[in-house]
Amino acid sequence: MTTTELAKILGISRVSLSKYMNGRSGVSAETASRIDAAIAEYDFMPNVHARSLIGKQEKVIGFFSSFSFVFDSHSQISSHFSTEFTNYVLIEAEKAGYKVLATLCSQDKLVSEVNKLFSSRMIMGGILFGYTTDAPEVRQLCEKKYPLVLVNQEERCDYPNISMVNMDDEECAYNLVKRLIDLGHRRFLYVYSSIHRLPAIRRTRNIEKAISDFSSSIDSYHKIDGEFNEDISYRRMDEYLASLSDGDHPTAVIAANDLSAIGCMEALQKAGYRIPDDVSVTGFDDILISSYLRPPLSTFRADFGLLAHHALSEIVSMVENNQEGKRIEIKMEYVERSSVAPASTEK
Repeated sequence: MTTTELAKILGISRVSLSKYMNGRSGVSAETASRIDAAIAEYDFMPNVHARSLIGKQEKVIGFFSSFSFVFDSHSQISSHFSTEFTNYVLIEAEKAGYKVLATLCSQDKLVSEVNKLFSSRMIMGGILFGYTTDAPEVRQLCEKKYPLVLVNQEERCDYPNISMVNMDDEECAYNLVKRLIDLGHRRFLYVYSSIHRLPAIRRTRNIEKAISDFSSSIDSYHKIDGEFNEDISYRRMDEYLASLSDGDHPTAVIAANDLSAIGCMEALQKAGYRIPDDVSVTGFDDILISSYLRPPLSTFRADFGLLAHHALSEIVSMVENNQEGKRIEIKMEYVERSSVAPASTEK
């Protein structure tokens, strides 16, 4: 189907359709909604020859992220992890000779936004980052045969046009519990995240598997939901500590990411606990600030540069060589700093 044919179906001019599909103003909200619906209904894609000509003129990939909040009517990136990863995506794209059209896009608008950019031939492929695992919107896009790379999004996605690039949280989460037990820790608190994203799911699954496997060496295990957020983790840790009897505090706190760990450290220190003398604290991701905390945070280092490199390599291979998608798992490295120490023998 051509733009002329689609415009005729919609009862609008081809100029109006082209304006909208090229991201220009001058189209009403009602018309834009009808165009999005028609693109989805007819699975509209420009012909391959036209798309290849566009690609030769300007090589552009789309980067779609949900990690944002609205401030002063504008979306802004709200995650340290996302900020670092986005920066590396731009660097790797430049190395590969591509430009990046970066879009902060909520999940409910994801399908229409991706459809619009592919249909208008503004992008040749896309990287999706930060959406709910098993989201129907992501599944719908996968079925459209767009070349896409899903980053920390899915464990399994059996479409030839889809590559998955994930951090391997499995082994490191399990081994962290074992490491703390080896240091004499017997009372654990896990600050998990109920957000349904792959890193949260994997970390929780394998920490709890280790807690179960080593239950004979563990005196207590509790959980609080930090939602991957520093402020929420601070408040919930503060509430948790206030509920404890004397001497019942955990000796090891495992936070599902570094932001949660930072919030927990603030609450612990406010309550008079010494880190790591009274409580050891660990996180995940090794964001830039983690090594500058007092004490510096023990954490698992995610190689953001390598993550971005593989994401770009995969999208370029699919776009330029019609390569089928792959699943890539990137190991995380444990960096033990001075927020972890052997458990005190005093209760």
